[in-house]
Amino acid sequence: MTRARSGGRFGCTALAALLLSGAAGARPSLPATSAPSVTESRLEVEDVAGVAAARPLEDFLVRPRIREVSLSPDGRRVAFLLRGDDSSELGWLDPETGEPRTLLHSRLIDSVHWSGDGGGLFMETDDRLGFVDAETAEARWLYRLAPTVGEAEFLDVDRDRPRSAWVLSRSAEDRYRLLRIDALGGLETVRESDQPMRHFLTYGGTLRYLKRTDGAEQVILRLADARNGATESTEVLRCDGLDRCLPVATETSEDGVERLWLLGSGGGDLTRLYGVALPGGGDVGGGHVDPKGLADLQTLVFDPASGRPRLAVHDSDRRRHYGLDPGAARSVELLERRFPGARLRIEIGGRHWLVEEGGPRVQHPRYHLFDPIDGDSVEILADERGRRPSIPPSDLGPTDFVLATAGDGHAVPGLVTVPPGLSEEQLASAPVVLRVHGGPWSHTRARWSALTQFLASRGYIVYEPNFRASTGFGRQHVMAGAGEFGDGRVQLDMLEGLEHVHRLGLGDRDRVAILGHSFGGFSTLGGLAFTPERFVAGVASAAPIDLVRAIRDLPEDELQSNGIPRRRVLTELAGDLDDPETARDLRRRSPEAHLASTRRPLVLFAGGADPKVDIVDVRHYAGALRALDLDVSLLVDPAQGHSFEHEVSLGAYFLLVESFLARHLGGAVVGSRDSRLAGYVERHLVLEGASLGGAGIIGGESPPRNP
Repeated sequence: MTRARSGGRFGCTALAALLLSGAAGARPSLPATSAPSVTESRLEVEDVAGVAAARPLEDFLVRPRIREVSLSPDGRRVAFLLRGDDSSELGWLDPETGEPRTLLHSRLIDSVHWSGDGGGLFMETDDRLGFVDAETAEARWLYRLAPTVGEAEFLDVDRDRPRSAWVLSRSAEDRYRLLRIDALGGLETVRESDQPMRHFLTYGGTLRYLKRTDGAEQVILRLADARNGATESTEVLRCDGLDRCLPVATETSEDGVERLWLLGSGGGDLTRLYGVALPGGGDVGGGHVDPKGLADLQTLVFDPASGRPRLAVHDSDRRRHYGLDPGAARSVELLERRFPGARLRIEIGGRHWLVEEGGPRVQHPRYHLFDPIDGDSVEILADERGRRPSIPPSDLGPTDFVLATAGDGHAVPGLVTVPPGLSEEQLASAPVVLRVHGGPWSHTRARWSALTQFLASRGYIVYEPNFRASTGFGRQHVMAGAGEFGDGRVQLDMLEGLEHVHRLGLGDRDRVAILGHSFGGFSTLGGLAFTPERFVAGVASAAPIDLVRAIRDLPEDELQSNGIPRRRVLTELAGDLDDPETARDLRRRSPEAHLASTRRPLVLFAGGADPKVDIVDVRHYAGALRALDLDVSLLVDPAQGHSFEHEVSLGAYFLLVESFLARHLGGAVVGSRDSRLAGYVERHLVLEGASLGGAGIIGGESPPRNP
């Protein structure tokens, strides 16, 4: 069985007990522990009891010292990329001795990838691909990934050639070349096409299967060399544009039947691993689907020696691993005993598994070498991890999975994070933040979130629904949101999920705010416009004001990762916006059409360089609310794009959210140690509503609540 070449992106604390319940009246298993004494006088807790620690916002934004850890295919080396003040350090350590070795320092490296023989590392930057020899530390740049004549992207390491990698280049004439590049910079054009070639399979170093597009469909081709030296292709499978349809492995059985294994829905609901026999394409069985029947197959973990997938990974109520053979299944059992309930990322190599241990209450992941035979493990790079402070799990809020039932019977998965140290009585009366994820074709998962934990530390229960249109829970869940954005079924899922949380005995119904980014920002505006009686305030960042305009403004030639034009996919998910009635209906249900109904305080954040949301729209919306004499604030950073990622801009976002929500929900205010934030806010706050006017932003004093 040979593994897919698909762009290389296949994709210890005990966590709170997870809840999988749709019944009203049940409640999550959330610990009720007494809080440590609060020593910082700036913390105001008149409405929030039991806050575990008065931590300034900077504590939640500390990035891990360890950027990346990777196990070589032969298991003989573990590469690490460490974050420094001015540059990153790349090195490796010996799993047997634990001795580290530094290879180089660089400000440029984004990620690293072991060569197929484990003898070196391909280094990826914004615009270059390089290679460093693990023994000699000799490094060189190989290929420019963003040449002026076109575009190029690193896809994956070539496992069939010892020190080669795959690169996809695009010429100015929109011709694509699939390139094999070696560690000395030698180039080989393997195939040329008028379409992207990101997903393919090789066999013995030869291209065997290739995925391409045909209109709104994906086509899997089997390639074979003809006698005249050309390459013949035979169509073996078709999938629609919403299917992952990813070829991952091929094998030939003892009776000579060739089997192609794919990651996709295969005509069903959940994404799964399935095989088809060739020729003919019949399902051969023996695949894998989520045993819980809830979540898509997210990714596979391969054995680099055999090329076989050995682990299937799902994010359902939590991240779960399933063994695809008896040996792997037994190893997973040992793994679960060693790291119960943890969120894990696994790499297989030689006699070790590399295990990254994370979770909602793990700010900086831990890394372990795990013995899949006897279950023993040893932590590596612990000293490096400890060089940057992290918040103890006991000071962070536990996260639980909830499965709400919408009014029409549809299941709405979601997460609830509660403040640390609150009793059941305090949880019943705590304020709530409904946090809406972006996309909407995305999802929220039980993993570390600085913002969610920051909100929980200020005394808020945070509810994050995976409303219909969210990915990860099957095709039907995604499609059920089609055309129902704005004042429609998607927004109603959020509200009915929130009611489910209240029925679990969590949160004060009269103190709920809504917050979100991108589509989550759109939904925040919708929450304040459609149901102002349900929310006391809202925070929206990078919020599209008009989905019709946002979708129509997408470039005609913008493609999904599977090569399907993005606008074709959006037509399936949001409706045909070229149809005047469909476009009018979506506009009628947009927040912009309900300005007069919006009467709750709002803070807007926007980037002047946002390629997805027109800053003119955001300014117009804020100005229209201000003209109605509403409490609206707008912060615009001309240099920021769709997300605020700079240390100061992100800190300012946290600072204003803290102050604004404290005024309206009564949560805690701790403030900031960073004196730069006040100046940043002063420079970029272009509209200052009553909720922010005169607030003690830096001093840490809790602003007064609105009556």
